[in-house]
Amino acid sequence: MARKLKRLRNYSEALLPAEHRAQRDKLPLRISWSTWLYPTMIILSIVAASLVTFVFSGIVVRPFLLMWFLFVCPGMTVVRFFQLNEVVIEWLLAFALSIALDTFIAGILLYAGWWSPIHILVILIGFCLIGAIMQFVVIYSSSI
Repeated sequence: MARKLKRLRNYSEALLPAEHRAQRDKLPLRISWSTWLYPTMIILSIVAASLVTFVFSGIVVRPFLLMWFLFVCPGMTVVRFFQLNEVVIEWLLAFALSIALDTFIAGILLYAGWWSPIHILVILIGFCLIGAIMQFVVIYSSSI
């Protein structure tokens, strides 16, 4: 989508047909909405997972929030850098990559002798936080 916007931005107004001009005008709104949505969702999920793990550990929705975080956020952090055009493919890859990253980190900690669910969660929270911040940096640097 970003490549299409850059390509349409390079043409002068006289050379573009009317339907391409209308499409070009809609692109920045769609790009800004979709690019800000996922990093914000990741950061809110990090906050929710941290709160239900470290502060409110007896809350009823804890399993749902942690499963959401573990099955979506690590993969979505990575998938957003691929800049795919299909939302379904992004979500399927995010799910698969999340499981792979969770297993990879758990395996590394197991072989290192530091295995603990809290350690795994803290590493995943750090990974997702760094990835979400990097996505915001990419968004900011592309808008300049």
